[in-house]
This record gives sequence, structure tokens and C-alpha cells, in this order.
Amino acid sequence: AELIKINALIILLIIFAVSAIILQILIFFKVNIFKPIVLIGTFALAMAFAANDLVNFIGVPLAGFHAFIFANSSNSPLTATMESLGKTVPTETYMLLIAGAIMVITLWISKKARTVTETEINLGFQGEGEERFESMALSRTIVRMVITFFDFVRLIIPPPVLNWIAKRFDTSKYRTDVDTEQRPAFDCLRASVNLMVASALISYATSQKLPLSTTYVTFMVAMGTSFADMAWGRESAVYRVTGVLTVIGGWFMTALIAFTISGIMATIIFYTNGIGIVVLLLIVALIIWRNHHKHTERTKYAQMDKIFNLKKVKNLNETISITFEHMSILLKEMRESLEITFDALCNQNGYVLRRERKKTQVIQRWANIITANVFKTMRLMEKKHVELSNKYGQTIRRIQKLADGYRDIVLRSYLHVNNHHKGLLDVQIAELKKAQQFMYEIIADVESAVNKKDMSIYNTLAEKYKQLEETAEKFNKDQAGRIRSNESKTRLSILYYAILGNTIMLSHQSMLIMNLFSATLSEASVYKEDFNERLE
Repeated sequence: AELIKINALIILLIIFAVSAIILQILIFFKVNIFKPIVLIGTFALAMAFAANDLVNFIGVPLAGFHAFIFANSSNSPLTATMESLGKTVPTETYMLLIAGAIMVITLWISKKARTVTETEINLGFQGEGEERFESMALSRTIVRMVITFFDFVRLIIPPPVLNWIAKRFDTSKYRTDVDTEQRPAFDCLRASVNLMVASALISYATSQKLPLSTTYVTFMVAMGTSFADMAWGRESAVYRVTGVLTVIGGWFMTALIAFTISGIMATIIFYTNGIGIVVLLLIVALIIWRNHHKHTERTKYAQMDKIFNLKKVKNLNETISITFEHMSILLKEMRESLEITFDALCNQNGYVLRRERKKTQVIQRWANIITANVFKTMRLMEKKHVELSNKYGQTIRRIQKLADGYRDIVLRSYLHVNNHHKGLLDVQIAELKKAQQFMYEIIADVESAVNKKDMSIYNTLAEKYKQLEETAEKFNKDQAGRIRSNESKTRLSILYYAILGNTIMLSHQSMLIMNLFSATLSEASVYKEDFNERLE
């Protein structure tokens, strides 16, 4: 070890020279040298992680274990001082093996570890895709400042220089034999830089005994290369910056929260002794369970995102069929959420409404993914399918209107209860329940028809929709009477009309989606004309 330390520079120069010669030979024989570099870089990063994270993972437990042994060996264990911990603490080999096995098993089976990796890859993804994070004011401000700065820079830099820089980033001639939809998040060049730079930084910092987070270093290296590789375009920059700020803020907040909570726990234990420890253990168990439950829910939604995604589908007929099946799933999720929302509104349950309000973001994301799938379907269509392609353009409008109507009902219900306004009148609840029952049945029938590819219920659906319109017209007149008699206050009237109007709109849009789906099925032509007349 001492010999390596003394001759480290010479050894590195020899390794560099030998590696350069070997790689040049491989290039001469037209071998893709990035693949062995990525393989070696993976091992290098794994070793760098092990050298740093293993110490962090096992350091405190080992110190506690040796403190326990030292205290036991003294005559007065409860008053023994810990001078021995000021020296180098020996590390037993079996302890290292156990710790290493725990880390490997955790990384292998942990869903949270996969979530961290997916976040990093998503934020460095080269090309279009569903963004993991929403925009926020700070990220929009940063992006706007950067755009303004470079607009100014373009004014003072000579055009020839700008053209030379633009050519360096020109990807118009870039060709790949991999389909755009199935292309990896980034190429081997960026993967090589990510692995080598991250492993070198972590190894150097560890050798210098500098405190660092290996995940943080790897993440920031990946973000730096994706930024330099122009993976952050105008279409994605705001969302990517939000993701980076969220991750960085999370790390810094973790340190602050850990410091604060440690002090609070130490104080509680000092003043309450054993009782405080038991209470704290129960609280910690509750927090762990709650976090696990929330992560499980997020993972379920992430799996649904993957189900909705059509990256691997290339067949036109299969794409059309799966897209409408996804629409039926979306309708089902909306219908179930609306039922829960209305029950919570009637019961003035703010907790449930808060949960459903968060779900509106998930529903909107799924609607966006399905919309992207529609675009993919339109790209797969040939020129002879122009008429069908136009119908898919209509489908996009229907999906967005469904998402907007659903979100409007949920948000209005949440704000009404959250602002502690009076609940709906009993008669209003009864009327809205009756109207929404029509909507639930219509949406459920559309779900079933699309899944089973059975268009024979057109007439039944049209009759239900007609009944809903007649019922809503009567309810509108009754509500107008309540307004004139001052029985229904302004806020209640606004909420009532909004829910009733959206109920009709959601039912109508669901039926139009079914009508569009019928255009793709030859056996539906008998029913289509009558159905269109009823919807006019």
C-alpha cells in the first residue's frame, strides 16, 4: 500500500499510456470502445460507492458496538469514558462482509433505490417524454434569466462565431439504427463521461477524507453532462430545473431536518428516559409505515404511467386498440374519483378532498400520455387514413375536455370545503346525485363498450344522455327558483351549476369518445348515423 502511495503518479501515467494504446488499437479495428469504457466505469463507480458508502453505513454502528465492548470491560460501565473511540477503531472482516451483503441485497430489492435511479435518468433524458416534475416559480425564473442572458450574448458575439458554435451542436445529420421511441435515455459517450467523472470525484474525495454524498455527486455529474449535451431544450428546461432544485433542496433539507430531529430526540430521551424511548420508537414506526405507504402509492402511479406508455408498440391496429383501452382505464379512474369527491363534498370531508385534489395531477399526466400516444398513432397512419387521422385529432380534444371537467369538479369541491363554506342543501345534494348517477352509468357503459368492442349499446346510451339533459333542465329551473327565494346563496349556486354543467359535459364527451372509437370498427357503421343524429 505504501509503495502504491509513493508511486501513485507514475502508476497512473503508465495506466493512461497503456489504456490509450489499447483503445487506439480497438479504434483501428472499428471496435466501439465506449462499451468497454462503460463496463469498466460501472465497476469503478461501484468500487467508489463501496469505499465511501460502506464507511458511512457501518461507521456509527461499529463505533457503538466497540463502545459497548469497551464499557463492558471496565469496572463501571455506566460511567466509563470513551477515550478509545478517539483512536483508530478496528474493523472486523465479518462485520464488513455482513454490511456489504445488506447493502447489495437492499440495492437489489429496494423500490426506492430504483426510484432514485429513474429520477436521475428521467432528468437527463435526451428527447421528448413525460416529465417527472411540474414547473414552479423559481425554475421558471431561472430559465427566463438564462434565456434573457443568452439573447443578450447573441447580440454581441459575431455571427461567424455563432455559426461555428451552432455547427458543434448540430444533430440534424445524426442517424441511429434504434427506433426513436426505444432509444436509451442517453448514448454511450455520455454514459462513459458520467461513470468515469463520478467515480473519479468520489474516489478522490474519499481518499482525502472529505465528506460527500455519493448519490449527490453522481446526480450532479449526470445533470452537468445532460445540460452540456443539450438534453434540456426549451420544451423541457423548466421541468428539469424543477427536478434538480427539488433533489438538491431535499438533500440540504435532509441535513437540517436530521440535525433538528436528533436534538429533539436527545432532549426527549434525556428528560423522559425509558418512556420517551418507547414513545419515540412508536412514532418512528408510524412515520416509516406512512412513508412506505406513500412510496407504494407513488410506485403504483408510476407503473400506471408505464402501462399507458406505447413506446414499444409499432403496429397501427394494435396501437389504435390499446389507445382506446387506455381511454377506458382513464374514464374508470375519473369516474371512481368523482364518486369519492362528491361523497366527500356532501360529508364536508376535507382530508379525502385533499387526496383527490392531488390525484387530479396524476389524471392529467395520464391524459397527456394518452394524447402523446394519439400523436404516435397518427404518425403510424398512412396518407390513405387521412379521415381516420382527423378523427384522432378530435379524440385529443375530447380527452383534454374530460380532464378539464374532472379537475374543475374536484378543485371546486376542495376549495369550497377547505374555505369552510356551508355545505350544499339537501335538495341540491339529491338532485346532483341523481344527475351524477346518469353520468356514472354512461361512463361505465362507455368503458365496457370500448373494452369489449361492443357498439350495440349506442341507442341505450343516447337515451340515458337524453334523460340526463331533460333532468338537468328541470334542475336548472328548480335552482333558479331557490336563487329567487334566497334559499341558495351565491357560492352554493356557483358550485351547484358548475357540478351540474360538468356532469353533462363529461357524459357528452364520453359518448363522443365512444363514437370516435366506433369509426375504427367496421361493424359499428349500422349504428353510427343514428348515434350522430342523437348527439347533434
